[in-house]
Amino acid sequence: MPLCVLVTGTMKADELAMRDQATMSAPGCAVHSNGDIKVENNAMLLAGAVGTSGLSSGAVAPAAQIGSPQIEDPFGGMRMGSGGGLLGVGLPGDLCVPLDTLVSAGLQVLPPGLHCGPINVEKNATLTLLPGEHYFRKGKLDMKDSARIVGADVVLVFDKEADFKFKDNVQVELEGRKSGPFAGFVIATTQANDHTFEISSTAARKLLGTIYIPSAILQVTGGKTPVANESAWTVIVAKSIKMQGAPNLVINANYAGSSVPVPKGVGPGDAAVRLTR
Repeated sequence: MPLCVLVTGTMKADELAMRDQATMSAPGCAVHSNGDIKVENNAMLLAGAVGTSGLSSGAVAPAAQIGSPQIEDPFGGMRMGSGGGLLGVGLPGDLCVPLDTLVSAGLQVLPPGLHCGPINVEKNATLTLLPGEHYFRKGKLDMKDSARIVGADVVLVFDKEADFKFKDNVQVELEGRKSGPFAGFVIATTQANDHTFEISSTAARKLLGTIYIPSAILQVTGGKTPVANESAWTVIVAKSIKMQGAPNLVINANYAGSSVPVPKGVGPGDAAVRLTR
């Protein structure tokens, strides 16, 4: 069973935690937590297979394989740079002078490269990312209202001081890199990043690729709307995943249905996990 969700944290606070009416739907692949799985209230975890190295409680189908061996971070050997730096930026940290960017109307096009400082996109504005590696340093990517973020053949890489918030009715349409050192990744962070990456938008429909935030938290909240459901495939590797409200995080596994390659170690190329239904 291909691995599509891995919670890497082992401490109590690092669990895969779901409450209220939140749902995770991963029918064609495996979900594994190195810590506990805690599903409360009317929340549900539905997957092709479920494993935990800790305990499991709540509505989990099929029942979790408790006491499964821990799975190491499949990308732990990636060179993301030292001291919170980022691979390929080519600029010392002290040359990154943060500038506040506000986009409140029309179209803003970002070429690949270094984006230094907070970026706020609001109202009906659109932020288009051109193909390539986009490095976000020293600030949040904060999107709200009915703004839109679009990018194909892109990866968003966040240093230890950066994260994103997709709120309100923000439209998210992101497809990962097709080649290069980040092939198969759509979101990535340095190992030093312990922030919370928040998705509460009603229209975060496409996150095609691997979301790799190994020391950070993915928080998915909001109303009864699907998240990532228009992606051919999605893989999540996070220290912790927290879900509340009524969102449905959809983890598709149509790996042959996209030109974005799946990184070795997850999906159909995974050799580390052998969970069965």
